[in-house]
Amino acid sequence: MKKLIYIMIGLMGMTAIQAQNIQERLQVLTDKDFYLAGENMGLKLYGTDIHGKALPYSRVAYVELLGDKENAVQLKVELNEATGDAVLQLPYTLASGMYELVAYTRWMRNEGEAVFFRRKIGIFNSLRYAENKDCIEFVDGDWQTPVETSVNPTMQIKTDKSQYGNREKVTLNLAGIPEDASVSLSVVRKDIALGQIAASTIPTQTKSQSQLLPEIEGLIIDAECIGQENGSAIVRPNISIQGDHLQYYAGHQTDANQIQFHTTTLKGVKEVVAGMNGTGHLELISPFVATAPEALQPITLYRQYEEALTERSIALQATEHFYGKEQPKPVTPELLLPGVKPKWVYDLDHYKRFTTFEETFIEFMPCVSALGNKGSRRIVAFDSDVYAFGSGNTLVLLDGVAIMDHELLLAYDPFLTKTVEVYVEDFAFGDQLYNGILHVKTPNRKLSGFTLPSTSVMCEFEGVQADKELPMPSIRKDAQVYMPDFRHTLYWNPSVTANDQQLELLTSDMCGTYIVKVEGRTADGKAIHGSTSFEVKRK
Repeated sequence: MKKLIYIMIGLMGMTAIQAQNIQERLQVLTDKDFYLAGENMGLKLYGTDIHGKALPYSRVAYVELLGDKENAVQLKVELNEATGDAVLQLPYTLASGMYELVAYTRWMRNEGEAVFFRRKIGIFNSLRYAENKDCIEFVDGDWQTPVETSVNPTMQIKTDKSQYGNREKVTLNLAGIPEDASVSLSVVRKDIALGQIAASTIPTQTKSQSQLLPEIEGLIIDAECIGQENGSAIVRPNISIQGDHLQYYAGHQTDANQIQFHTTTLKGVKEVVAGMNGTGHLELISPFVATAPEALQPITLYRQYEEALTERSIALQATEHFYGKEQPKPVTPELLLPGVKPKWVYDLDHYKRFTTFEETFIEFMPCVSALGNKGSRRIVAFDSDVYAFGSGNTLVLLDGVAIMDHELLLAYDPFLTKTVEVYVEDFAFGDQLYNGILHVKTPNRKLSGFTLPSTSVMCEFEGVQADKELPMPSIRKDAQVYMPDFRHTLYWNPSVTANDQQLELLTSDMCGTYIVKVEGRTADGKAIHGSTSFEVKRK
């Protein structure tokens, strides 16, 4: 019951915050302005108010890279204390052209797309260009990207040398980063000239168009009920996440067929199961709302960089061949009920297997029973030590997925399961109250041999990004020398602070001029930036 009270207090707090008419903005930095299809884009995000000052408000930002309706990439990014970072994987299928990087929060959607962050990004697809699939124009010219040193007198970057060989250590000395600043640092080879692409300015005050709640605790997921009788209540809407841990979220009805779920960041989650009682099913509504251009804008490149682009493209393909795709690191699920443990755990390998789960409950589990008439029975978990049934309303899960029709589990084959966990406390998920939880697990946690009913649908879903490291080949000194190192981005660190006065990196096998760029913001909105360069030559 206490959990329900806390939720009510939280909702009242949201209403009070809304009344203050807080206006939120985003600023986004990238490791570079021009990419090849298949490369990774490093992102650094800042949450601010309309004056550019840090605003720790929303927990989730939505990032979209838009070319047209066919060429788009989407990502959810976690924000902590007004900052966040991510890595955006660019598909090899993206066409060449000028794209728009768009970023916003759910709260910003109340003011419309006019307040979204926008920035131009160039993308070149060498494979499509070789097959004449894209319209790209190379023009003659000797325009050079200006390389400035210490463009901000308060931010100084120095290298220990001006010229290096391949796979040689570079020492960067940083000075002048304010104590309250969080900056990003990139070291990227200069091999393209697109000019200085200005980021969007912070829009001024606008009038709110809707009243979407801010995501100040985690993702808010909207869903629509399909196939439900008009005017009827949606009974026990929920989403749960398949796996070993208990991740169950109750929804509340906001309109005739609309459901809203208040969740955590769901870091690393790739799919969820949406369920309900009665007829119909739930469909999740995409939170991405930025309007894509009708047509992809063509890109014009300087001919003097055509050879360098070819070399960069070959390097990208070679890196993919030798190193392949790095496997994402396993993500530890967020604990929905920290400190709560089952009172009983039954390892069914230690018991005789019967034909159905109903018989297994009767024979071996005095804390579990089935109540009601056959065809409409409900499973009840209770504290058999005191024989306290409560209301008899038990949350039943199979591999983390909520099973609303308990008859399906009573008839389930116990030979397909491994363990049964029984929780006997009272639980409140939103406005849904349960007396106990029964969690049945299969050996592989993949619903072995179980068919979900029509009221439960497995939906494609992606939480905030979990693995935020820019994947690169090994650059350790003891790396095997016969393996190629074709890194175009030598270094990317989105979280440099005043304590990082000296940083080290290694050059790669790619020669050329490398640009060291530092960008960031202080808490009061002051921009921090500086740059320098060095040469890498073959020795």
